[in-house]
Amino acid sequence: MQLANSGTSALSVLVRYQEEFNSLNATLEAWRRAASGMTRRTRRGVADQLRRCWRRQTPRALDETGQLRGYRLDIVGARVSQLPLLPEQISFSHVTQLTLQGLHLSEMPDAFLARFNRLRMLNLGDNRLTSIPPGLSRLSTLRYLLLGRNRISLRQGGGETLSRLDHVEVLDLEHNPVEVLPDLSGMTRLRELRARNADIQAFDARLLRCPFLEFLDLRDNRLTQLPEGYFQMLRPDRLMLQGNPLTQELWQQVNALVEVPQAQWDGEHMLLAPVSAEQNRQRWLLHADASARPGRERAWGQLLEAPDSAQFIRLLGELTQTAEFQLTGADLDRRVWSMLEAALAHTELRAQLFELAAGPRGCQDTVANNFSALEVHFLLFRVRAQAAASSQPQQVLLAFARRLFRLDQVEQFARADMSARQQGGRGVDEVEVSLAYRLRLARELDLPGQPTRMFYETTARIDEHQYRAAAEAVRAAEASEALARFISTRDFWVEHLRTLHTTTFMRTEQRFEARLDTLMELWGEIPDNDMNQRLLALGNERTEALNALAFNLTQYALK
Repeated sequence: MQLANSGTSALSVLVRYQEEFNSLNATLEAWRRAASGMTRRTRRGVADQLRRCWRRQTPRALDETGQLRGYRLDIVGARVSQLPLLPEQISFSHVTQLTLQGLHLSEMPDAFLARFNRLRMLNLGDNRLTSIPPGLSRLSTLRYLLLGRNRISLRQGGGETLSRLDHVEVLDLEHNPVEVLPDLSGMTRLRELRARNADIQAFDARLLRCPFLEFLDLRDNRLTQLPEGYFQMLRPDRLMLQGNPLTQELWQQVNALVEVPQAQWDGEHMLLAPVSAEQNRQRWLLHADASARPGRERAWGQLLEAPDSAQFIRLLGELTQTAEFQLTGADLDRRVWSMLEAALAHTELRAQLFELAAGPRGCQDTVANNFSALEVHFLLFRVRAQAAASSQPQQVLLAFARRLFRLDQVEQFARADMSARQQGGRGVDEVEVSLAYRLRLARELDLPGQPTRMFYETTARIDEHQYRAAAEAVRAAEASEALARFISTRDFWVEHLRTLHTTTFMRTEQRFEARLDTLMELWGEIPDNDMNQRLLALGNERTEALNALAFNLTQYALK
């Protein structure tokens, strides 16, 4: 704490701090005594956390360069039901990250939230909130707002509060009965909107005015139509619409834009026979020796109890029907358990793998395809850990990025082969052709996360000459500018670049934020269509500038 500044004596500052702490202490004690039984005991623990936080005894929050930005307060799973009403003289302005998750809160009182007036991240997930807390609009520094797994509906209001959060970059509304996404065009810096399983039946087209919006997750909702101009305003590869009852015509448009092979979504392939829960368990315990089996049985039980694990468990069951399980079961077993144990130990990895496992599947080798994507993600998790422990983290990340590039090039060659066959009037099984190329070239090109067996390799109809041509094409591409172009678009690599070149990226962002502020001053003075076009153009120009910066920095790193 700063004891003196601007001529204020150290003694007077100490007296003020003592008065503030006494007020905090009295407020927390009254709040604790207002409850009884288990709730009173829980509130005592939370009160202690608040006291430690006021004293700056909680973990520090660092910026991208490792400098102190503020402090964190994380209160998770303490079912206090209500928060204390903190007097105005109490300040938690040193706190920049606040997590109040799973507290059974039905409201967020202004008299609590206003004391945390410098928050950059606020997580109110897994509570019982039914509306957007009005006090959020006064948090001018807020960048990340996480409201998932509450009871929030926006049908009767709340959009006005959200739209005033013009500095928020990430908004999470997942697993709420949102029903309708209102006009959020005032959230001009919004990059990510997560609204999966939010009972959404419609959303305001003005949401698409957000010029910097890069990722919109609307999976598992009730959308039957999309607003006019939807496909023009957003990058198709950033849209997530699976699990909505869209019309067949709309699905065709969506899948065409993101280049989803028809075989992966139209039910053309046979369905897999269901695997019972006990069969699934026994098959994945089959290769465990006597010493390992008890631990694996406990781990399997933890997996069953983990939230949102159903699709991941289902994928493991379907994986037991693939050629790789039947022909090389021990090797696949080792890889699966390595992934599973890491997922159980790391919450973030577990959530990411569960989400990937919910991807579209149909025939047996589409299951292998889907598991391959999970394995690549798991390998990236391990590579990041290796990079963090390495004296040359950039080289570790680049080596993995090269492997991903080769995998992508093999896929491109396979797609070109399939296209040529289709133009020649020959039938083609897209999944089998793609899988055959990757399987055959996995060892030679060091491709990450690939299976070693498949059922229907003969149906792919690929000769040795084509495999050689594919390998040569990959090596030629790796020696070209295409390598830097590919690596510079990988999220994990861009994250590394932003950490390494924080100031450079910040200056680029600030240029466009200044232009956005100037443009927003014209709101209401120019026609809506003109404003939409200007916002879209600004967003595209910003994306191009950031992409160009990442590309140039990647080229330099590859030298």
